[in-house]
Amino acid sequence: MVFTARGQRATPSASGLREGLMAQLPVIAFDLTVARVHASLWADLAKRGVAVGERDLMIGATAIAKDYAVATRDERSFPKIPG
Repeated sequence: MVFTARGQRATPSASGLREGLMAQLPVIAFDLTVARVHASLWADLAKRGVAVGERDLMIGATAIAKDYAVATRDERSFPKIPG
């Protein structure tokens, strides 16, 4: 069963479309290597008094650890993450 962001049950066609799309996307694990990069980034940012959202920092750490680029319109958090 798939639900919308507002907690309503999604229609079968919307659910099927979403499930089909998600089946094509790889799942990237938040593993020990990523966790170490995350901890290092968090410590550096905290020492400088720079705030970045926890999920944005997890995404940034994953991208850095896996040598991936991040495509985003978030001009607030991601420019603060070095790397």
